[in-house]
Amino acid sequence: MDYRFIPIRRGTWWKHISTQTVSGQSLEDASEGELGTVLSVLRDTLLFNWQKVMFGPWMQGVIFEMAFDEKPIMNLKNGYLTVGASSSLSHFHFCVINPQEFHRQEKTKEIDNNKVCSKIGFFSKEPKHENTILEYGIRFWNKKDEEMLTIFFPFPKLNSDKKLIRFQDWTNIQLWNDLIIKYSGSSSNTIRASQIERFSLLKF
Repeated sequence: MDYRFIPIRRGTWWKHISTQTVSGQSLEDASEGELGTVLSVLRDTLLFNWQKVMFGPWMQGVIFEMAFDEKPIMNLKNGYLTVGASSSLSHFHFCVINPQEFHRQEKTKEIDNNKVCSKIGFFSKEPKHENTILEYGIRFWNKKDEEMLTIFFPFPKLNSDKKLIRFQDWTNIQLWNDLIIKYSGSSSNTIRASQIERFSLLKF
């Protein structure tokens, strides 16, 4: 599996939001600089492009591939981003920044900082043989190098009905392409635009 790790920058919001809850339009309208890298990547995928991705933990022996049926709700409080379905109780909490920065309690920074997302990698998993499906996604790790979340993009070899197709549909990972360029500042390790354009011209 090949990874492209991106630099993580802290947002400017944290000095101002304190313990208040930030949600809805405020999160949608905020700039990448205000949100910081971690929160911005989560917003770009799970909120702005929720129809195109699946998500969940990916650990040894278990992979969760979950999706929203409608636009999810996001809110931010005490350093945690909460993401959930608007019509059910299903949700998860993701530590974006050390909660101790909002609550000056007598805790060691080492323990608290272990919770915080400290590494983001865009990955591509090449097939080992002809019938293996290409995989593309984004993974998040905390400071203990434990995986927190994986976001999966549509498989290039599957159509919208999850059936194998003859040619790789590179348009399925256009979003992955766009985001890796946005956050890494480089187009290396991306699918060439010519491949995406060529597939869009094919007729079946």
